[in-house]
Amino acid sequence: MSAIAANRIRLALELTQANFPELQMDAFTGRTPRAPHGRIWDFELGLFNKDVLDPLTALQSITVEVKEATAAGIINPDGAVLLSRTTGAFNAALSEPEWENDQGAQSYHAKIQFLDTETATLDMTATTDNLKFFGFVVTAITASGRITIGSGLILVAKDGGTGAGSGVAPLATYTFSDQELQGMFESKLNAGENAAGVGFTLRDVAGSGYGLRFYVEMEGGRPVLRTTEVPPI
Repeated sequence: MSAIAANRIRLALELTQANFPELQMDAFTGRTPRAPHGRIWDFELGLFNKDVLDPLTALQSITVEVKEATAAGIINPDGAVLLSRTTGAFNAALSEPEWENDQGAQSYHAKIQFLDTETATLDMTATTDNLKFFGFVVTAITASGRITIGSGLILVAKDGGTGAGSGVAPLATYTFSDQELQGMFESKLNAGENAAGVGFTLRDVAGSGYGLRFYVEMEGGRPVLRTTEVPPI
């Protein structure tokens, strides 16, 4: 089996006649190809001559173009080309079992990839249930010139996935310097044993602000608990 790619569009293209929209289906599903908006698309192409894998001796390059289509599923032939890519890299050694069973490192004659940044530019306004039809046309350059070897529709979906994960931690907002914060941490009273020189203050429960600071001093070689009055802050 070929390496897994998230958005594979697998097309069996007949070189002896153009495959028009009602005929060209995804070889994986037998249905109109589907792909998510803003994701990588891999068009995997198998080229046939009267239902037999073609040896590709007459092909020089293949181009896939994506164009606008109406909601009724009609490609706009005069509309602007939205995406276009050409390849001349072919796997002429492709066998019938490799294509039929999706086996081998390259189980196709040619692959044309559109990046996520490219498919994200497709206009998804006027969608129905977050879906919108676009058209695709596949042409090839041969010794006889350019021929059409496939055309069809592709149903593009806005899935809403962002991959944001846990998000971005907010920036801390404080007015203390790092040195001030470090000093606060070191002087903080903790349950159990504390650092030398640490004391703690208890304030008047009535809210006057006055309090007593408790700390330890050595007297006659023994630790003695001391208190000192502290004024309101």
